[in-house]
Amino acid sequence: MIDLKKNSVIWDGTREGFYEAYYIQVNDPVSGMAWWFRYSILIPKEGRGTPYAALWAIQYDPSGAIGPVAMKHISPLNHFRYEKDRFILYLEDGFMTNSHATGKIRHGGRGLEWDIQWVPDNECFIHYPDLWYKTPFPSSKVVSPHWATTGGGFVRWNEGEFFLSDALIHVGHVWGTRHSKKWVWVHSHGFEENEKAVFEGLWVPICGPFGMSMCWLSIDGEKHRFLDFGANWQLNRFLNKNKWPLKLSNSTFQLQGEIIADPSQIAGITYHDPDGGRRFCYNSKIATIKMDVKNKKSGERSTLTAPNMSAFEFCAPEEVSQFKMLV
Repeated sequence: MIDLKKNSVIWDGTREGFYEAYYIQVNDPVSGMAWWFRYSILIPKEGRGTPYAALWAIQYDPSGAIGPVAMKHISPLNHFRYEKDRFILYLEDGFMTNSHATGKIRHGGRGLEWDIQWVPDNECFIHYPDLWYKTPFPSSKVVSPHWATTGGGFVRWNEGEFFLSDALIHVGHVWGTRHSKKWVWVHSHGFEENEKAVFEGLWVPICGPFGMSMCWLSIDGEKHRFLDFGANWQLNRFLNKNKWPLKLSNSTFQLQGEIIADPSQIAGITYHDPDGGRRFCYNSKIATIKMDVKNKKSGERSTLTAPNMSAFEFCAPEEVSQFKMLV
């Protein structure tokens, strides 16, 4: 049985037809730079390929001086190791724990090296109802061991070195038998008006053109969930305008705004499924969120903005021609 409260590797060391990944989002408020690091394994179904581990890294520069720099290093599966009595995994020369991650990649004449430490969250953020983690649906599961925290360290690459202090950090964990067919995801914290507020949104398809959005707003120490169903959340809205228009309401809050991503700062990356299928993911860690928040009970209104500090990602089973696949 999976213990959702405990951050641990799900793969049992033998299971086929399975994938698993940990990812780290890092935003530096000082330089505006952002990074995305991913530690992953893929164990294909029998006859569908060779198991492997992969270390990923993407760097984003909001100045526009250079587009996203993306790197991926594939290793034999035995280069991925983990301990069972505590959370620590090793991949090549790097490792990841509940408060520390390191890694190094060289690709195409470029290199990225990182050493990031953060303040661990006391509680794992669980996106779905508990039952969904015990059944085949959905085929891809997600939790956030460290939903919204801060940390520091350094990132080195060919053109320079960044020393980080009070960087915004989000750590996620995904696993399953197959990636979702499509999805849209956003995450932001460290808003200009309220540095402790957190917003996350996830859209997934249910049947045909119909989908479901699940969003969360953490404000004043309390988490508020918003659910929406219907065809109005079709993926084409996001592909055409590179934005997610938000209009959400629950018993306490009404939210209205949008998440906008600069097309030149979107990195295209390819995920492989255990059955041999592929997903084409388009990712930015320097999107902008603008949101008006109305407390329906008190009538109080406020604004939350995070320019160039938000994660925005959408994924489809086919390539989107206007974006370049980087890895």
